[in-house]
Amino acid sequence: AQPPASRRIPGAPRMAIPHDVYFLRTFLDPRLFAAWLQSRLPKHLSADLDWPSLRRTGERQADAELRSTGADLAYALDCHGGAAQLVVLPEHRSTNRPDLHDAMVRYAVQMLEREREAAAKSTFVLGVVLSHGPPPPLVPLAGHETGTAHRGWLPFQPTMQVLTDHLAHATEADLRARNLPAAATLALLALRGLRGLEPHRTRRALDRWADLLVATHRDDAQFGTHHLTQFLSYMLLVNPTPPEDLRMAIDHHLPRARGQLKTAGEQLLEQGRNEGLQEGRAKGRVEGRVEGRIETLRRQLTKRFGPLPSELDSRLDQATAEQVDLWTDRILDARSLSELFAGAS
Repeated sequence: AQPPASRRIPGAPRMAIPHDVYFLRTFLDPRLFAAWLQSRLPKHLSADLDWPSLRRTGERQADAELRSTGADLAYALDCHGGAAQLVVLPEHRSTNRPDLHDAMVRYAVQMLEREREAAAKSTFVLGVVLSHGPPPPLVPLAGHETGTAHRGWLPFQPTMQVLTDHLAHATEADLRARNLPAAATLALLALRGLRGLEPHRTRRALDRWADLLVATHRDDAQFGTHHLTQFLSYMLLVNPTPPEDLRMAIDHHLPRARGQLKTAGEQLLEQGRNEGLQEGRAKGRVEGRVEGRIETLRRQLTKRFGPLPSELDSRLDQATAEQVDLWTDRILDARSLSELFAGAS
């Protein structure tokens, strides 16, 4: 379902959550998207692609539910010397979605039909999922719901192998070792660990990332982009560090930035009293805290009751802070999952 309207960011295209907005605004830049995709593809597949032909395919035309919860982003490249093309469908996840695989299969089939007709040549599709929450279950939904006696039918069900990038499985050194453009590395690091990070740890992170901040600022001037602004906006929305502390840290590493950045990101840091911004920033921090508590509760429930049914797993992902409190209070006394979740809709 569409995320609550209260989580929407003013001016953000079609989505609500700060992580999705930051992912989209970063990888709408073909230079950054190409570098990120090359870092994840096997070398023999990367060598088959004509990277200068990389192009946007336009907004998604199918699967409104997937579209509402992910980045509205798709690219195409020529391959096999121009005899075919590859359509790349990036998806970003900061929370779990049990039916993600099935939704991507539906979308991939619809995109294949559209692109093959438009291009009049062989077309392949590649789904790529970047996650910085729990790894999404990229298997057919039927695999979780079908009893053991019927599993023989699973090999015959529609399936799609998806390229994944789970940031929780990567260290900071791992992400830097990819040698991506500074703005792409900065975005991956921020998505991986900036949400809800304590102020003293945030300041240390900014010190470690000083070279990336400087390089991103320099590249923005060279390419006419605004990636530093996007980073600052995301940081202010999801991180609890006081704006004055963030401004001092940025000024320390980028003394020229305050005078040169006449953009929304700089205004976020300089004018944190803006009512709409403060509301969005507070909601971003609350969202981060609730997501962390949901994952803790999910682990506790799985340890006590075993793997959760898909409908309860989805219910957890959409839970409010009040529901998480209620279910956490019940976990020691409830004798079953139905008793624990009873009357809490």
